[in-house]
Amino acid sequence: FFLNDTATTEIYTEQIVGSVRCVQETDINPFAKFVENGYFWKCNMCGSKEPVPNYYYAALDSNGERVDKAQRPELMYGTFDIKAGSDYSSRPPVPPVYFFLIDVSKESIEQGLLEQTANTIKEMVQNDLLKGNERTKVAIVTYDTHIHLYQIKANLTMPQMVILTDPEDFQAPFPDDILINVFEAKDQLIQLLDSLPTMFADAKQTETCLIKAINVCTKMFIHIGGKLFIFQAASGIINLPQLKHKPLQQAQAINKTLLIPNGPYFSSLCNEIHHTFINVQFFIFSDSVSYTHLRAHETPEHLVCRLLLEKKKKK
Repeated sequence: FFLNDTATTEIYTEQIVGSVRCVQETDINPFAKFVENGYFWKCNMCGSKEPVPNYYYAALDSNGERVDKAQRPELMYGTFDIKAGSDYSSRPPVPPVYFFLIDVSKESIEQGLLEQTANTIKEMVQNDLLKGNERTKVAIVTYDTHIHLYQIKANLTMPQMVILTDPEDFQAPFPDDILINVFEAKDQLIQLLDSLPTMFADAKQTETCLIKAINVCTKMFIHIGGKLFIFQAASGIINLPQLKHKPLQQAQAINKTLLIPNGPYFSSLCNEIHHTFINVQFFIFSDSVSYTHLRAHETPEHLVCRLLLEKKKKK
């Protein structure tokens, strides 16, 4: 069956001891059959007969059904939620965190990326669309050739900007006020979002320090994890040792170049992000290029994004 908008799923709150699966890794489910007074079960997918673990055993009634079937969602429902305990978490519970990293270069302003992004985040904040309710935390960071952090406090009349001129030696100056509780400082957050398009209306920078901005956000985010949303518009990325250009043999005639990792930096960064519970969503917008290609290059341990850009020819 299909769940409609008003349907709810059963929540399993009992202690989870372990999964019961057959030799082909099929989980126990409502269509499995218990036999031999409940000491064995027969998989409905592969037909194998498996012993029932001691912790999962229950006797069968006169109809051949487990006497505790009604108390076990996995035997009653095709879909159910599990309320996992602390044993299923590698760290204490943390609030939902949303980190927005926004390009404020000249290209971002001209395309309307900054204004549209700020308005969308504002709408989500105003209408409480960010999951987490009163626990939700948000941080706004902007970047061009420099990185801009924003101190937001309920007792401040205006958000305060902090410009990082040397991201290599970054230490967050206001760690508790950059990542703020939406419920406690909603008005100040909305005020900041309203002011961003005006604040950078006269932007002149055509390049961004994207790599350094990601590095700074990772350092700020590493103790708590969460979702990192990156919005990049500028086709120019400040040349750093971590990136190099590689000509494409199949596209040399039209002068396409590929930005590829230069060394293990991105592999190490991906590994660090993964182990610190940071989920990255990358959005790229560019009106100054006629061809944008993001290639996911997969290795046995890491996934690396590659960016291919072709400049528009001037008429």
